[in-house]
Amino acid sequence: MALDFGVLDRLQKNDKPSIQFPIEIEQEDDGCSNIHNRLQVKQADHQRAEKIFGLLQDNIRKAGQLRETILQGVRAGLSPTTLFLQAAECISLMTGDRIFYDQIMDDVRTLWGDIIGDKVVLEMELEAVKIRLEKLKTSMEDETLSADARERIKKAIEHHEQRCNDLERLLTDKTEIRNAD
Repeated sequence: MALDFGVLDRLQKNDKPSIQFPIEIEQEDDGCSNIHNRLQVKQADHQRAEKIFGLLQDNIRKAGQLRETILQGVRAGLSPTTLFLQAAECISLMTGDRIFYDQIMDDVRTLWGDIIGDKVVLEMELEAVKIRLEKLKTSMEDETLSADARERIKKAIEHHEQRCNDLERLLTDKTEIRNAD
């Protein structure tokens, strides 16, 4: 039996061998990019978890401070309205449910402010309206505003000024009624 070294001779001449090996070359991932992708996903998950735990820690800290403020407020004789709103905010922070506090605030403004006329609620709303009014006035100074935007802001300023006047009138009426008693 003789060995055929012709294949080796052709390889030296850079010719393709006549014998084809049944090797299928598939582009298999060596695992590096897959590992890299998994690592990136884990890092992103870790960053999200850190952010969530950071928010929870902030909420726990704020809720603890608010509990102390509530206790001090009870001892100092703050109004029940103020204490109630602080308690609602504390619950919101403890549960992580900001919508709860926002809903309470909206309902308190509507029921206790507009309907009942609670002085504390009216003062809080007056302060919030004044802050928004200042922001609107500042935005009017923007020279890049369109005429339509200027008109809308102008109407919002008028509305806020009217609301400020209404709230101040309600507060003075409440003060006059309490002084008459």
